[in-house]
Amino acid sequence: TNTGSVTSVASTTVQVSNSSGASASSASSGADDDGIPDLLERALGSSTASGVTLPGEGLKLVASNQSGIDATLLRPAGQSGLTFALESTADLVTWTPLLVSPAVVNQGNGWERVTWANLHTLTGQSIARGIIRLRVTQSGGETATGAPVGWQQSSLHAGTQSFGLNLVNDAVFTGGVVSASTTEITLDEQEELPAVIDSRLSYYLEVVSGPQAGHRLDLQNISTAGCVIDTDSSNNTLPAAAVADLTGVRVTLRPHRTLGEVFDPAGFHGASIAVSADQVLFYAPTGYGTCWLYANGGERRWVLSGDATLASMNDVLIPPGVGLILQLVSTSPAPFLTTGSVRTTPFACALKTGYNLFANPWPLDTTPARTGMIPSAFVATTAFASADQLQVWKGDANTTATGYIGYWLFQMPGQPVPIWIPTGDASMLSQNNAALLKSGRATFIKAQPKTDRPVWIIPPP
Repeated sequence: TNTGSVTSVASTTVQVSNSSGASASSASSGADDDGIPDLLERALGSSTASGVTLPGEGLKLVASNQSGIDATLLRPAGQSGLTFALESTADLVTWTPLLVSPAVVNQGNGWERVTWANLHTLTGQSIARGIIRLRVTQSGGETATGAPVGWQQSSLHAGTQSFGLNLVNDAVFTGGVVSASTTEITLDEQEELPAVIDSRLSYYLEVVSGPQAGHRLDLQNISTAGCVIDTDSSNNTLPAAAVADLTGVRVTLRPHRTLGEVFDPAGFHGASIAVSADQVLFYAPTGYGTCWLYANGGERRWVLSGDATLASMNDVLIPPGVGLILQLVSTSPAPFLTTGSVRTTPFACALKTGYNLFANPWPLDTTPARTGMIPSAFVATTAFASADQLQVWKGDANTTATGYIGYWLFQMPGQPVPIWIPTGDASMLSQNNAALLKSGRATFIKAQPKTDRPVWIIPPP
């Protein structure tokens, strides 16, 4: 690889040119229906006629030893007339320019890599959490922004804590649905998809436009003919009968995140027996499925408790919105840094009767009111035992504490809006606007029996 020379750019932006002659209107149009403005695609050297995202395209975050964050991208070399800049946000609504000077490295073959280093050290930023995006501005004033990416560091401690993954893998395709049946969906550029997917990974479709926005479907197979739906997957949020109505909507195709990818075995404490190893617990109504880190000589992998064969569980899926419980044995575990894409569209959560371990789907603390936890998807009554409930693990806020803090949904007859109130608190103060759903954590939601309970659709921040 020809790394070339490093050019330090002493401004907050980088001047590159638009050799393809993007028109002013291209800043807001997307001919391929992938939601990415043509101006941005031309500036990055990607196709304006395809919704397929090739490996390495777009703004990427790189974690350095669990303690640092760089942003990087590839672009065509030797251009002029465009300005590249980074912006950050604390709420996905208001964006502020980042004052950082990147370095440019010639990669050869007409490409160069731009790197903005140590973003976590900038004013207003921290290693704890960050969300950024790329803005490209044309010399004539037209501008376009890319999709947000983010990082979050979890401060782990010995013992029990909840964990909620809220950053997703990059989409490999975004575009329209050509046709749909109860078992199969055909996408724009369907014939191109098998060439860009990894057969070792599991993929899902997420609807990003139309009345079903936020719903997800796991896929069993992706071929040149279509995407076969895994109709038996408990992760699906859309009934089979409604899938046929997806023709014409936009969807994204993403690989699932997995246990071994998120919780790199090299970063956790392993042992030859479960009781001496770090553990990741997946909740199910029948009890927890516990994966522990087996380490013996050169072998190191997550395995299922009780499995005498010690088969690898590294490929177990961590579906969007599913929370986990961590039980760590180390007295001082290292901080845990995750990166990924940030969702900007609604999120569907199909609550099952009983307990659901829910992960906040955004890297932002949020409230019951903002997430729509008070409409028809929840049960509100005048009695704790018959109302929907929340349970927050005390040890997330206080490492020496155990047990849960509870809330339930109260509503008197004629009361226009139900309120979440603390369990056992006679003051009954509303917690609707309290940040109960923490970023990077998980919350138990106890859903009472409810006939035809609608899917909970959480609006984006």
